[in-house]
Amino acid sequence: MPLLSQRTAYSDSQARLSRYQAIPASHALSPIKPPVPCPLTLLCSPPAVRRVPPRFSIPPTNHEVMPGGSVNLTCVAVGAPMPYVKWMMGVVELTKEEEMPIGRNVLEVTNILQSANYTCVAISSLGMIETTAQITVKALPKPPTSLIVTETTATSVTLTWDSGNPEPVSYYYEFRVMAVNNIGRGPPSSLVDTRTSEQAPSSPPLAVQARMLSASTMLVQWEPPEEPNGQIRGYRVYYSSDLGAPLSGWQKHNTDDSRLTTISGLTTDITYSLRVLGFTSVGDGPPSDVLQVKTQQGVPAQPSSFEAEAELDTRIMLSWLWPVQDQITKYELMYWEANSGNKLSVTFPPAGSYAVEGLKPDTLYMFSLAARSEMGLGVYTQPIEARTAQSTPSAPPQEVHLLSLSSTSIKVSWVAPPAASRHGDIVRYSMAYQAATGEDLERQEVSGIRADVSSYILEGLEKWTEYQVWVRAHTDSELKLNLLPTLNCYLTSVTCYPLSPVPGAPPRKVEADALNSTALRVTWKPPLQVKQHGQIRGYQVVYSRLENGEPRGQPNIMDVSLPEAQRCLTSDFLHEAQVLMPVQSSSVHGGRLCCAHVYGAHVLDPKRPQC
Repeated sequence: MPLLSQRTAYSDSQARLSRYQAIPASHALSPIKPPVPCPLTLLCSPPAVRRVPPRFSIPPTNHEVMPGGSVNLTCVAVGAPMPYVKWMMGVVELTKEEEMPIGRNVLEVTNILQSANYTCVAISSLGMIETTAQITVKALPKPPTSLIVTETTATSVTLTWDSGNPEPVSYYYEFRVMAVNNIGRGPPSSLVDTRTSEQAPSSPPLAVQARMLSASTMLVQWEPPEEPNGQIRGYRVYYSSDLGAPLSGWQKHNTDDSRLTTISGLTTDITYSLRVLGFTSVGDGPPSDVLQVKTQQGVPAQPSSFEAEAELDTRIMLSWLWPVQDQITKYELMYWEANSGNKLSVTFPPAGSYAVEGLKPDTLYMFSLAARSEMGLGVYTQPIEARTAQSTPSAPPQEVHLLSLSSTSIKVSWVAPPAASRHGDIVRYSMAYQAATGEDLERQEVSGIRADVSSYILEGLEKWTEYQVWVRAHTDSELKLNLLPTLNCYLTSVTCYPLSPVPGAPPRKVEADALNSTALRVTWKPPLQVKQHGQIRGYQVVYSRLENGEPRGQPNIMDVSLPEAQRCLTSDFLHEAQVLMPVQSSSVHGGRLCCAHVYGAHVLDPKRPQC
């Protein structure tokens, strides 16, 4: 049963009866005494009221909810007089008679588990009306029916069933089938049991070991395959003194489903290779790896299940099975780089594992192991390989160059570290840069630069500021070994200035005064600080002779290399000459002199010299 509650809004109007008193007025010109006033009572009846039957101004609406959901149903009715409003569900009244509100009633329905219709009723002296709202609970689908197994194979089961739902479902789950729609899962079907058919084992017997019981009798034992794919009917042991011969040419020894067997009649003082496989009623599984044994009593067998795994960028852990009752005095290990013939050897006490240290990062190594007893050295295992983990590069990116592109940007380019120093695949680059002077001296980082990128543009730099830039190469060693390559990977740093632009404004207050008939004095003020765009390195005074208002001949240039200079003297003018004289401020731009070509002043009619 859903939980119900109501909120009430009440409104009404009332007619009022008013009492008034009337007093007759005195005659203004009467010479006699005015009469005593007498009270007069008037009854004022209310005005005529319009009578309107009830109607719904806001009828309730239908809703869809999830199981256990909640909803508010609002019903508003108007009329004259205003009607009372109540809620009903079927014949059950949900609003108490003494709590019935006027005009508006809100029904709160919570914990809805099934669909239902709710009726809003409006009642006044002029009649009764009702309207119905439906709350629909979104239902889970019904369970599928008639579930049967129609086909089985070694790796699959085919099931068929009837939907059991009039509405479409989104998808099904197999075995215990559940129908699913956009609301969720329906209940599961009844359980159906079946068994997949057998097939040959898909993995070889595990932990194969062997030892000599005598000079001509061998004991072989193993563990069942990890994936038998059925009931193991037995095992076959293949053995041969010729390792290179095909398996079909090896001798074969059959046994039941036990986990050990003995092979007799072997030739003494030679090395046998053996492999073991299991079979079901369907066929044979794959054979185990080759295990070699010397037919010499007391000499240890070849270590079995020999494996290698990289633990660090300079260490590989070797492991193998402890031999069966062999009196081993020590192990002898040979290892070498895959592309090198320089073999290294090491001996160590009896154990089931050994860590090879001091290896090169991201390098492929080969390993071969043999056991030794007092009776002699056993057979070395077939070489196995393992690659050391990647490490952080031992050399920085090469040929790092910086190029100023503008007053606020620098292009950084580089070449990857040498191949021998990468110790893995370069997966990304990162960069750091820091201003050498200025207010903001905090080092900034740029990460996630793709490995196939060889340049990056730093933008938003401070103008005319010296920057130091570091470039770092990364491998994926931090992903495999949980290391922090940023602590020890190599980086390259270079220092550069952003491009200093030309001044953004000409010198100010340029003036020229004639000193005598052949000399002028030129004075000026530097551009505003915000327009200098760097450090002013000097000025140029360019002057030409004018004839009829046009420059004549090549202009003369006077360099004033003192940045603090604000005046200069020019001479060798002709008497009474007209001179065009612009003044330019200059700054350093990538080692070149860059000028703002702005005309500062015209000296047209110099005065006569003042003697």
